[in-house]
Amino acid sequence: LRRVELRYRPQLRAAVAASGWPAHIADRRGAVREKAADNKLCSGCGAQFSALWVHRGVCCECETERRAAQRCPFNGACSACWWCPHDSRCFVCDAWSCAECR
Repeated sequence: LRRVELRYRPQLRAAVAASGWPAHIADRRGAVREKAADNKLCSGCGAQFSALWVHRGVCCECETERRAAQRCPFNGACSACWWCPHDSRCFVCDAWSCAECR
């Protein structure tokens, strides 16, 4: 699922930027639900989301913002020298290897 999400993320971001989130998703994004098992809490913004929108404790919105700022989205302690500017990935947390960075 993660590979599919990463592959289609640019198209998702473009569609959301052009048309906004679909109503059935927009109404649920960040909504507080009574059943904690249905929610994942984002460590970045503190909002609750279904598991589909949260990876490693970070929602897709916060992950996108942190990657755009060339920071590891999952661990603030990661060094800037561990960041791949070519693919916007952290060598440590994303277990990434880049031929251009070597």
